[in-house]
Amino acid sequence: MMVLNGAIGVVAARALGPEGLGTFAIAMLIPNLASLFLQFGIGMATVYFMGQKKYPTDVLAGNVLSVSIVTSLAVVPVYLLCIPLLQQTVAVGIESNTLALIGVAIPFALVSRHLLYIFLGLQYIDTYNQLRVLRAGSSLVLLVGAVIVLRMGSLGAVCSVTLGWLVMMLSGLFALRKVIVVRLYWSWGALRDCLKLGLQGFLSNLFQFFNYRLDVLILSFFLGVAAVGIYATAVTIAEMLWYVPEAIATVLFPKTAASSTQESRSFTPVVTRNVFAFTWVLSILMAVFSYPVVILVFGGRYADSVLPLQLLLPGVIMLSVNKLLASDLAGRGLLLYNTVASLVGLFVTVILDVILIPLWGINGAAVASSISYVLSTLVVLVLYVRVSGNRIGAVLIPEAADRNLYVTVWRRMLGLFPVGVGR
Repeated sequence: MMVLNGAIGVVAARALGPEGLGTFAIAMLIPNLASLFLQFGIGMATVYFMGQKKYPTDVLAGNVLSVSIVTSLAVVPVYLLCIPLLQQTVAVGIESNTLALIGVAIPFALVSRHLLYIFLGLQYIDTYNQLRVLRAGSSLVLLVGAVIVLRMGSLGAVCSVTLGWLVMMLSGLFALRKVIVVRLYWSWGALRDCLKLGLQGFLSNLFQFFNYRLDVLILSFFLGVAAVGIYATAVTIAEMLWYVPEAIATVLFPKTAASSTQESRSFTPVVTRNVFAFTWVLSILMAVFSYPVVILVFGGRYADSVLPLQLLLPGVIMLSVNKLLASDLAGRGLLLYNTVASLVGLFVTVILDVILIPLWGINGAAVASSISYVLSTLVVLVLYVRVSGNRIGAVLIPEAADRNLYVTVWRRMLGLFPVGVGR
């Protein structure tokens, strides 16, 4: 995913230029936000209840797919009617046909995200990963054809991502049919419990999404889409540091939901402190080599993204801890704790963006995000320590005994290759 999404970022940056890339970045916020908003947290609750085995798997899966279809049918027409309003506010300068195409992407993205949650709840991590890679890979191939071969510009870029979601949705439904009986299902008891728990996680995800992306909209308002393109490049590079924490957090969520409290208490600190150290090392390398990487990979037009990239790194490092601890808390059913932390981060983001962007431009946006990430992580860390009984040092500082973990991981990595390789 790091390679594929990095390639998508490079192709879009070089083919579209800063202004076209800014338009593309703003445009794609809409289906991502819509699909996140329309989930109502049911996907996360589905993972939790699958781990707890409170309801049959086919009932939970049928419920979440039914919700996806009903909400899509209700929302897409409303979205299409709101296109003129969007063009006057957050989507200034984006053509109507591009915004209409985004409306097509909304149901594909929503159903696809719910399918991912179903496979995550089943702990079919291989299928979960295959679907994500398939979407990114198909989007990359289609992007090259649309913006380089056919020269369709931002419209072609949006089209490629939309079709990528469609490929993922169809493949996910086909894969799910091999595991369970796929049918639309309404179990009001299960739906009520999923909504009750899921709304807590829904608010957390919604606040966190705005914490990640609201600066893009505020930048567009103050400085225009070209500045967004420069800033989006810095964000794309910085967020590559999250692939390892996110991969582990993905597995940690269903594992915690299906594990005893004591098992989670001993397991989560081990992975968190070692991922934290690993992210520190990678961030130092990224800071040192950021300028030549940006110039050689993205081109000289994006040289102004180097300083924002470096300013984002402290927050990105801390948020790697946030992602892991938030997954542990979610697995315990404490989704409201993550909501509190995300709300703190969002509040700080809004205040600092409004103050710093007019003063420092894209550098101000980077500073605001970095501070917000640090503060929200501190909130999650305090809440996790209170719930788990672990020490802060046990969560953040690697221990001598962790060397055995590296030996185990290395041996398992070697086991992925044919016999004789690496020996």
